[in-house]
Amino acid sequence: MTQYSYVDAVRQQIENQFEELGFHLNEPAAETILIQNGHFCGRRFHQGEAYAIWLIKENQISFHDARDTELLVLTPLAEQKTLGLAARA
Repeated sequence: MTQYSYVDAVRQQIENQFEELGFHLNEPAAETILIQNGHFCGRRFHQGEAYAIWLIKENQISFHDARDTELLVLTPLAEQKTLGLAARA
């Protein structure tokens, strides 16, 4: 999987999870690049009253509501990787 298609797949995973959590607005989430100490560290996605943080080094996506309550933490594309391994067996 190329870098571009991996990022697109994670974006789609985030959009799907926003929908499951009840925050989907029929438009793409606003996306911001996160920089820490001058280095790229992840992306922030804002959808309705919720947001998600994708931290690259930690390999996790955390979903939060408007009150900053953490609702869910996922590993990017974990389901797709599991399905891929099952298909090979």
